[in-house]
Amino acid sequence: MISINDKTDCCGCFACMNICPKNCISMLPGKEGFLYPSVNMQECVDCGLCEKRCPMLDPQHRARTPICIYGCRNADSESLAAASSGGMFELLADAVLSDNGIVFGAGFDKDNNVVHKHIEKTGDIDTLRRSKYVQSAIGATYRQTGEFLKAGRKVLFVGTPCQIAGLRSFLGKDFQNLIAVDFVCHGVPSPAVWQKYLATISDNNHIKIKDINFRNKENGWISIRFCYHKEYPDGKAANVTESRYANPFVRGFLYDLYLRPSCHECKFKHFSSGSDLTLSDFWGVWTNHPEWNDDKGASCIAVNTEKGAAFLKSIDTTKYERTCLSFKQAYVDYNNYALKSASYNPKRELFFRELYDDKPLIPLIMRLTKKPFKQKIKDSISVVAHKLKLHQLMHSYRILR
Repeated sequence: MISINDKTDCCGCFACMNICPKNCISMLPGKEGFLYPSVNMQECVDCGLCEKRCPMLDPQHRARTPICIYGCRNADSESLAAASSGGMFELLADAVLSDNGIVFGAGFDKDNNVVHKHIEKTGDIDTLRRSKYVQSAIGATYRQTGEFLKAGRKVLFVGTPCQIAGLRSFLGKDFQNLIAVDFVCHGVPSPAVWQKYLATISDNNHIKIKDINFRNKENGWISIRFCYHKEYPDGKAANVTESRYANPFVRGFLYDLYLRPSCHECKFKHFSSGSDLTLSDFWGVWTNHPEWNDDKGASCIAVNTEKGAAFLKSIDTTKYERTCLSFKQAYVDYNNYALKSASYNPKRELFFRELYDDKPLIPLIMRLTKKPFKQKIKDSISVVAHKLKLHQLMHSYRILR
C-alpha cells in the first residue's frame, strides 16, 4: 500500500487513487492544503498496484530531447486575444473534438476550485482555455480517459508534467488514440492558499467572484494581468485588474512562497513526463522571431514523439503560423523551467506557520515577498535596459523590411 512519509515524494497526480481496484484510496488535503493519498486499511487488500503505478516511485520515462521545436501562434486574431499565449490549445482541442474525440483539461468548478474535467463540444473549449496557477484535482479523469480510449475515442489530455506521468503510469501502455500534452511548469501553488485568497477578496463569500483570468492580455502579453469580476449583494458589480506582482496570490506564486514540496525536486523535467507535445510561452520572440513581437502572444511547441508530430501535421497550417526553433532558443536562453525545478524560498516555512496562526493572508504575502531597496533599483535598471533592447530590435527589423 502507498504511504507518504516525505511530502517531496508525492506530486498529487491521483494515479494511486484511480488504479485502486477496491476504491479505498482517497486524496485528502494535508496541513498545507495539498492533496495526498489516504488508504482505508479496512478495505485495502495490499495488491500493491498503487505503488507499482506511482510515477514518483517507479518513473517510466527518462530525460529526452524533443524531435523538433516550433514557435507558433493562432492565425485567428480573436482566438489569439482570448488565449494566455499563442492560442495553440484551441487548435489542438478543435482537431480532436472535430474527430468525435474528447478533451481533458483544467477548469473552474462552481466554487472556483481548479479541477480536471472533459468536454465533447467545440463550444465548450473556453471552459478549459487559459492558464490556471493552482494545482488541479484530477479526480477520476484517468479512469474516464481509459474508458474512452478502450471504446476507440480519440483523447487529448492536457496537464502538468507530473499529471501526464501519472496518466501514463495509470494506463500502463501507450494508446495510438491518446495525445498527451503537458506544458512547461513553474510549479503548483497550494489549493488551500487559493481558497483563502478567494475568501479574502469575496469577504467570506458575501461577494460573488466570477470570470477569473490569471493572464489577461488586454494590456499586452508581456504585461499580463490578473482579472476577475465582483458582484455585490446590492446588485453592484466591478471588474478588478491587477498586474502580476500587484496581485498578492500571483505574486506569492512567482516568489515560490507556497509551491508543492515536490515542485522543488521535480522528477519530470527535461521532457521526461511521456507527453507527445509540450506547450509553453514563446519567450524570446523579440530576439528569435521579431516579426511576431507585437505583444499579442506566441507559443512554443516541443514535439516529443512521432505520434505528436503526426497529430500536429494533421492540423491545417492555414490556421496557425510557425517557425522552427533550436533547443537553446526555446529552453536554454528562455523557459528554462523545462529543465530545472523551482527554487526553494527560505521564507516558505514561515509563511505556512503564520498562515496556521490565522494571520491575514494578503499582508502576509506582501510582507514576505517585499524586495530590499537595492534589489528594486537593480530590477528597475534591468527593465529599462530590456525595453531599450526591444526598441532597438524592432527599429532594426523595420529597417530590414
